[in-house]
Amino acid sequence: MDKKAEFLIKHNLIDENNYTEQDISKFEFFKADELDSLGRELIENVGGISELPLNMQETPFNYEFFARDHIEDGSILLIDGVYVRNNEKYI
Repeated sequence: MDKKAEFLIKHNLIDENNYTEQDISKFEFFKADELDSLGRELIENVGGISELPLNMQETPFNYEFFARDHIEDGSILLIDGVYVRNNEKYI
C-alpha cells in the first residue's frame, strides 16, 4: 500500500477494504505549506492567472485569498498539515 492510500484510509476518505487505484487518483495532494503557496499552486494547475475569469484577474493577485476561498467552500481540505482536494467533488 502506498503512502497516498495510507493517508486516505487513515482519514476515512476511502474504504480500507474496498478501494481501487481510481478511487485514490480522485484525490489531489498539494505541496504547499501555507495559503499563499497553495494559491500559487492552484493557479499554476489551471495554467496561470490569465486562465481565470476576467473579474478575478486583479493586480496584484491575492493568492492567499484565492486559496482561502477554496478551503472555505470545502473544495480543499487541510488534514494533518496537508492540503487535499477530492477532484470528484470539485468537478
